[in-house]
Amino acid sequence: MDLARLPKGVAGEQEVAPVISITSASRRGSAEPATPVAPATRVAPATPVASADPEYRPISGSLAIAPTVSVVIPVKNEARNLPLVLRSVPAWVDEVVLVDGHSVDDTVAVARERWPGITVIDQPGRGKGDALLAGFAACTGDIIVMMDGDGSTPGGEILRFVGALVAGADFAKGSRFASSAGSDDITLSRRLGNWVLSGLVNLAFGTQYTDLCYGYNAFWAEHLPALRLDCDGFEVETVMNIRAAKAGLWVQEVPSLERPRVHGESNLRVFGDGWRILKAIVAEAARGPVRPIRRPTAPSAARLEQAAVPSLISVVICAHTMKRWNETLAAVDSVRTQSFPGKEIIVVVDHNPELYAALQAELPDVTVVENQQERGLSGGKNTGAALASGEVVAFLDDDAVADPDWLKFFADSYADPQVIGVGGLTLPNWGAPRPSWFPREFDWVVGCTYRGMPETRSPVRNLLGGNASFRREAFELAGGFQNGIGRSAGKRPLGCEETEFCIRVTQNSPESVFLFDNRAMISHLVPAERCRFAYFRARCYAEGLSKALVTASVGTSDGLASERRYTTRTLPAGVIRGIADAVRGDSSGLGRAGAIVAGLAATAAGYAAGTASRRMRASRSGRRLLPKAAAAAVGSTTGGRR
Repeated sequence: MDLARLPKGVAGEQEVAPVISITSASRRGSAEPATPVAPATRVAPATPVASADPEYRPISGSLAIAPTVSVVIPVKNEARNLPLVLRSVPAWVDEVVLVDGHSVDDTVAVARERWPGITVIDQPGRGKGDALLAGFAACTGDIIVMMDGDGSTPGGEILRFVGALVAGADFAKGSRFASSAGSDDITLSRRLGNWVLSGLVNLAFGTQYTDLCYGYNAFWAEHLPALRLDCDGFEVETVMNIRAAKAGLWVQEVPSLERPRVHGESNLRVFGDGWRILKAIVAEAARGPVRPIRRPTAPSAARLEQAAVPSLISVVICAHTMKRWNETLAAVDSVRTQSFPGKEIIVVVDHNPELYAALQAELPDVTVVENQQERGLSGGKNTGAALASGEVVAFLDDDAVADPDWLKFFADSYADPQVIGVGGLTLPNWGAPRPSWFPREFDWVVGCTYRGMPETRSPVRNLLGGNASFRREAFELAGGFQNGIGRSAGKRPLGCEETEFCIRVTQNSPESVFLFDNRAMISHLVPAERCRFAYFRARCYAEGLSKALVTASVGTSDGLASERRYTTRTLPAGVIRGIADAVRGDSSGLGRAGAIVAGLAATAAGYAAGTASRRMRASRSGRRLLPKAAAAAVGSTTGGRR
């Protein structure tokens, strides 16, 4: 690692560079012991953040931090569960505060035996909110983590929450319904209630929460006064989430897998507690004006110094035609002028000797190579990734221009060691006026971020390929992009090579997270010919064919998970929005509503055709088609080009 490129104060300067080295073994290794370590052998508490020379200590194979961490656990009669709970808490946690709610079993004795030095507080009143307030008051750490004492919130995930905070978030909110999250405990009635209540909060306060009633959260202690907590019941988590938004804090959802309670019965009352939460939402809405969540900006220097970020990022640009000569040179220039310099720029030319020779002569400081695999975007990306020597490999389209801080924000997001890939915001640069009928829900047709994607930094299932980056480990896990899926020299504008790749990565490493960071921006050219309805319809049909290839590779459940939400929520809302616009006097609203219906129909037709062709070929051959063979079934080799 080139330590000279690390921000001042990052762990590399504290002579723990080997800890920061990002390898498959280090990210998935046994950085956390299986059992608590006695105080005499635990990692010493870190120097407070305000120290002029903070003491960093490693908390994983790729992250070292300076702030101290306190964990608050409210309990009542959890003597049988506490051994498991405390065993899961990482040894690098500086302080564990147990708030005992008048237990009649051996809860306190078990806690002191299992975690020597634990701080035990007798709850002054009753209710979960009352217990948490008492625990917060007793904390001395810079970061406060909330977890439950019944075994449902695994302590190993504390690393994710702390990583999100040191990367710049103010409040890290656990979610069982974010991408890669889940629950082994929630019932249908609780899931439905949570969905309804989350929707009300999102509507009333302009948030985008996927989970409202989950007790696994973390925040910087300095923000506790801004939350103004004054409730004593189960609604406390809802109130915290709402007030974090109203205070303008940067809230980042962290995917979490909720475990079932190990011993005993839950004290949750679905209707009683649901009613309390509903009343709390109404009360918060009546308290006065709401300030929207602050758009993420660059983390402060102090925060940035608390996380180790990758210092070496290779950038790969895949080019294929002389028609984009000026655009390709502009893309290269935008990478050259990054505020966070890339290690190298690699331009991969897709089987075009004339373009290869011209770029080699024009770009002597750039590595220009020919695609060493099959013709197409997948082969080009694989060629570039194989040559790249950076810890992270970033991909930029040859007709896009990166914002000067593009790589900087990619690097920031990798402070969380669970993040294996980061994508950014892709804005359209229309070569002709944007058609009034073109719905923003379908901006993916022109390779751009679309309505339905997160608006702020959030976990996602897959990244958009023209504005994406991956740790090298992703290629070790998935083996590269699948030839036979994605764009090539044919006439059909297929895609989805990055979707299939991301899904295979998470299938092989379920704990890995792909993150969308709206701060990492690029501008993507949309030529005039792609503003026509004929291209819109053809691209939608080709997307359906591409989805058929993806599901053939990774299965229908994973391959269409995000698409189900998109077609059942985003698109119906878009149709209603278009009709409402028309009622208000914008006649083009009907065009947008009609385009959504037509685009969905074309995509569904393409998927049906691709699936039927694959099944017919499979029945003739007597075996399941691999993606490459499936590609031949749905059209000319692998379809059209960018």
